[in-house]
Amino acid sequence: MRIGLDLDGCLADWNTAFADLIIGVTGVNRFGDYLPPDQEAFHTWHWPTAYGYSVQQIENAWKAVKQHPDFWYRLAPLPGMTALTRRLDQLEDHDVYFITNRMGRDVKRQSEDWLTTREIYNPTVLITPHKGSVAAALDLDCYLDDYIGNVASVKDLSPCTRGYLLSAPWNRKQRPLGMRVVPDVETFFDLEGLNGR
Repeated sequence: MRIGLDLDGCLADWNTAFADLIIGVTGVNRFGDYLPPDQEAFHTWHWPTAYGYSVQQIENAWKAVKQHPDFWYRLAPLPGMTALTRRLDQLEDHDVYFITNRMGRDVKRQSEDWLTTREIYNPTVLITPHKGSVAAALDLDCYLDDYIGNVASVKDLSPCTRGYLLSAPWNRKQRPLGMRVVPDVETFFDLEGLNGR
């Protein structure tokens, strides 16, 4: 099988890291008592705007990400990473691609190093916003992402790929009919016949 996995929101906790960074850049904590790393704090895809951060403040935070030498390497793992490492034996005979839309310094290397420190050796990391096109080019059998737009793009551009949306607080309010939704990474692997050790 050829398996595609998104990183941020599925395996890596980008939200909490960006929340910490925007607080640091602006000097303002708009989260009140509802602080990360509780993932429920990120109740919409555009949560910085929902919490009242201005467009300029968000842009400044992104500038800081782009200049940071190891922002992506420092991300904490999500439970999905544990699900992945538990299935390493089952994944040996399959091609796994980590397809992510990141920006900044040495993004590919940071992403590969992050995976390597979690026992994913010689990972294939692709940095692109065009996930549907990549799924088609790689002829993926299945793909998991937490962003509805990416799963929809895979469905449109690579109809033979089984696209799955990972359920998360930021995507619960909009779920197109017919989209495969899984509660966690464990379920994704189980549905694809990759049972844990």
